[in-house]
Amino acid sequence: MAIDITRRRFIEGSAAVGGGLAIGGPLAALAAQSAHGAPGRSPGYGPLSPTPEQDSGFTFLALPRGFRYRVISKEGDPSFVVNPDGSRTTAPTPGAFDGMAAYAVGKR
Repeated sequence: MAIDITRRRFIEGSAAVGGGLAIGGPLAALAAQSAHGAPGRSPGYGPLSPTPEQDSGFTFLALPRGFRYRVISKEGDPSFVVNPDGSRTTAPTPGAFDGMAAYAVGKR
């Protein structure tokens, strides 16, 4: 089994290996630094403790003392949807909250 190595393949392979080595060091250092972080601490605000949500009383987050929060929606909860014809229906709230948006409907 003969390996056909051209100058171009050698240079491309060398660049890939060099790039991997150049990026690998800083990423390894970042991972090591993150692994030694102090979990459960927020500098400047004090230690984190389980905090009940304002409306339901269920605990979803740990926050510093004096902080509070409200849950706006949860995955699967019904949400209103405006159809292209203007009618409204409900649909379950999707799990990809980062991709959600709100748009003005109708004339102002």
